[in-house]
Amino acid sequence: MDNLNKVFDSQPGSVIKMKANPGKGSALLTLTTKLFAMSEAIDRWLIFKDDADPDTLWFFETFKNEDAVLRHQENRAVQEGHDEVMALLAEPPLHVAVHTVATN
Repeated sequence: MDNLNKVFDSQPGSVIKMKANPGKGSALLTLTTKLFAMSEAIDRWLIFKDDADPDTLWFFETFKNEDAVLRHQENRAVQEGHDEVMALLAEPPLHVAVHTVATN
């Protein structure tokens, strides 16, 4: 396991949970998919819909390194899209910073 940790120590990421206003889950999915696609800084991203609540989405994103995170955060188009995302949410998003330690 030590070798895997060394390989991924510099690959930051996030796990994010977003709960949309009732009936707005599809709009949130459409918008966030568009935002992920426009950010060249994200190495890999996945979106999951909560089986128990179609208005709740889970996001997993990874970046090649910390510089890529900064490029993503400074991307004006992505930042403007965040305002649109926040308008769709029923509550503040849950955001957890993570680092990849293993993958297939």
